[in-house]
Amino acid sequence: SIADCLILDFAGCIDEHGPIDLLGGERTTMAVCGKCRESFSRAIRICPICNSNEAEVLHNQRFELSEKHVLPNNYDVVACTKCGFVYADTKATQKDYDRFYKDLSKYEDTSIASGTGCNVLDAKRISRATSDIAKYVPDKNKSILDIGCANGGLLIELKRNGYKNVVGLDPSPACIDYVQNEHQIEAHLGSLFGADHLFSDQHFDIVILSHVLEHIVDIQMAYEKALSLLSKSGQIYVEVPDASRYSDYYVVPYFYFDCEHINHFDLGALSNLALKYGLDKVTENQIEIIASDTNVYPALYAIYQKNQQSDQQAPIYNSHARESVFEYIKLSEKRDEWPLLEDLVSSQEEIIVWGAGSFAHRMLQSSPLSKCNITAFIDNDSNKQGKMLHGVPIRSSDILKETNAAILVCSALHSNEIANEIKTMGVDNNIFELKKGNVNVSQL
Repeated sequence: SIADCLILDFAGCIDEHGPIDLLGGERTTMAVCGKCRESFSRAIRICPICNSNEAEVLHNQRFELSEKHVLPNNYDVVACTKCGFVYADTKATQKDYDRFYKDLSKYEDTSIASGTGCNVLDAKRISRATSDIAKYVPDKNKSILDIGCANGGLLIELKRNGYKNVVGLDPSPACIDYVQNEHQIEAHLGSLFGADHLFSDQHFDIVILSHVLEHIVDIQMAYEKALSLLSKSGQIYVEVPDASRYSDYYVVPYFYFDCEHINHFDLGALSNLALKYGLDKVTENQIEIIASDTNVYPALYAIYQKNQQSDQQAPIYNSHARESVFEYIKLSEKRDEWPLLEDLVSSQEEIIVWGAGSFAHRMLQSSPLSKCNITAFIDNDSNKQGKMLHGVPIRSSDILKETNAAILVCSALHSNEIANEIKTMGVDNNIFELKKGNVNVSQL
């Protein structure tokens, strides 16, 4: 019947639905009508969970990127028809991402990057993760490897809490230098995909993948590499954003789609990975991360244990993330209106955009921002400074000593903090904020 069409719940177009067709593979019960079948396609990138290449296109995301950026400027957000996993159908390879995190890592700058523990909110997140690990790994003599350790915030906190055998791995030379020289913690330069060679004669009781898997093209190979580093009864700790709650934690339009986050997990997806590799569940939990003074970020963590006796199982279809992402896309479409930008386009008033990150990348491609009279971008990330975006330079905030141009704050999470930072600088430039999918104008 028409009501059997899976898309019906999301599209809301009952009269347009027709005869039902079945999609997917074994253990999948996905039904769609002929009209909605047009939304499905063969993916460029196979599903990272189940290897199917048939997917439903949910959204096309485009970016305008800075010079020397190695990642693609667009991709489709898709949902696998076999297991339901939501991911970016990007043409980028794992080598592209390895190069990006080696040469252009935003995590190198300890003053702004997450994972360092250098600001109060990040320190709280790291403290919470350490406490969660300690609940299930009370033995302080256990050996721990943090893959993608960045500037070592979690390693530092684990060491502070008495864990004696902690090791880091990261592709950024600057991050490794910082961990080794500033905190005297063993750390190695390299990618997860070469870790089995780097640690060929060593196994760990715990391997940590904290906010790593959402950045990985080949999740299955990553998991296999990580598991090969575990002792026979070792445990893997995984923490990722929670896509099943994107629609409940709206920030700005399309916030959760950027160049770096190409996999959108929920507990079902993590459970499917555990089934695939015969892992036993120790715990699975949904959490909230306080990302700024006004924003909370949905995440989840899970701990699984290696079990030599467990059989591998096929993925089970799960639509929770797909439903939330679909609702989030609809909410983004509804709120994607920028009247102040239209006024700035009309007036051609000179503006400096504070923020050259993902929000700006999206806005330059999909909003009137690209037609504004932008004379420069400001960003506190030292890795971005000196590069060009939209044909204009990315500078430090020192540029405000040279100009009275209006400042447009373009930050999804930290607009309040930036506005306060500008206020302490003693400049008299007009300040505008882009926030929450609408425009709030603040003149300090």
